[in-house]
Amino acid sequence: MGRTYPAHEIEQLEKGEGEIIWADGCLAILKALLESGVAYLGGYPGAPVSNLTDAFLDAEERILKPMGVFVANNVNESAAAAMLSFSINAPIKGAVAWKVVGTNVAADALAHVCSSGVQGGVVIFVGEDYAASSTLVVQKTLPYCYNFGAPVLDPKSDLNHLAHLTRLAFELSETCCMPVFYLVRTRVGNMKGWLRVRNNQPPKFSLH
Repeated sequence: MGRTYPAHEIEQLEKGEGEIIWADGCLAILKALLESGVAYLGGYPGAPVSNLTDAFLDAEERILKPMGVFVANNVNESAAAAMLSFSINAPIKGAVAWKVVGTNVAADALAHVCSSGVQGGVVIFVGEDYAASSTLVVQKTLPYCYNFGAPVLDPKSDLNHLAHLTRLAFELSETCCMPVFYLVRTRVGNMKGWLRVRNNQPPKFSLH
């Protein structure tokens, strides 16, 4: 189940080097994405990453459009995965999100992206829920990652670690020229706390 982020929480995304924000896991991820110079965002909502796609849309008018970041509310996971082709032939950073069972839907498009490789950093946030606390189907992302030959990051429940690993995911993707799968477990996506932030970086290629 998603949520609506009030204006005072979205405004925190404008804070810069050394400042503190109070956020949940998904808002912390979005802030780290902006600090990484992301150029496009998309996804299909599903627990436990519904809040992340909600954050994309709630921040679109106030924060993302002025920075030149493209945002898509995709009709399904396959459409979200197809967006990643933006990064195949150009150094454009992007990120998408969907729930664990959505990787089934995205598999065909992902196979093409992974076989081609990417120039720009690409991060795929997957709502991992193997214990089935927020979904009905027990599945794992890892077998798909073995199949695609893509790296996987599985962060602990700490906002500062979560943001650091998000920034690191782009570096890893650009180094190995592959999309990076980033697991957002139920506890990670819904935790709340404080985060010391950095300055936002405008994308090198943007809507401007």
